[in-house]
Amino acid sequence: MFRNVKTHIVEIISAVTLSALAVLYLIAENILLDFGISLKLSSQTILKLIFAILWLGLVALALYLHEIYKHHLVVHYNLYWDKKKNPFCPSCKSPVSYYAEYKGAKCSLFYCPKCKVEIEATDENGNILSMSEIQKRI
Repeated sequence: MFRNVKTHIVEIISAVTLSALAVLYLIAENILLDFGISLKLSSQTILKLIFAILWLGLVALALYLHEIYKHHLVVHYNLYWDKKKNPFCPSCKSPVSYYAEYKGAKCSLFYCPKCKVEIEATDENGNILSMSEIQKRI
């Protein structure tokens, strides 16, 4: 549920940002048009300036969206996972280390050095999974 709320908040922020960029583009377009007419620039030059501003806005939007989604994590088997199938702590979202037989454990565990907790990766039936089984399933 928390993930859904967070995703919804990101979508709202993105929509507001896009709206602000659209308003800024319209303002800049009118200013450029008035400025170009007052300088007696040709219509082609004014059009090139408007397209340049539009292009810069799209580049800024692409950079913004990339920054939002570059650390996009999904939940599988009690852990967060990135696109490269690297595990992250469910509490602090820091990278976790995998150790199978640490301290005589009977099962495969993950360890978060930041939280100092051991985490078991289990499926929906409560079966404990190894790293190789998880990577096959994801």
